[in-house]
Amino acid sequence: MDRDSIRLEMDGAVAVVTMAKPPHNLLNGAFIDALIAAFEGAREAGGRAVLLRSELKHFSAGADVGGFGEGGARATPAVEVLDRLEKVPLPTVAAVHGLALGGGFEIAGM
Repeated sequence: MDRDSIRLEMDGAVAVVTMAKPPHNLLNGAFIDALIAAFEGAREAGGRAVLLRSELKHFSAGADVGGFGEGGARATPAVEVLDRLEKVPLPTVAAVHGLALGGGFEIAGM
């Protein structure tokens, strides 16, 4: 998992999920697995809402196509990723700044 690139912190009842994978939060299998784990962990931690943000200049420049399947990780279909994120029963707000392209735009629009 890419847990160093995704952080889950609680601010009261708000679960703050921060993406920090230089240079542009490019999405690959490990990053997406860590993102899903953070969203699912938000509920387990007692969160009542999720704030998704980026620590970098851009929100996310989309998929790192070369990074899918890296290190034995499987490529999760985009529909499955969005479905799993949307099934977390917490309202989510994306704090978007800079670029939000491709898959990054899809995640921001959940």
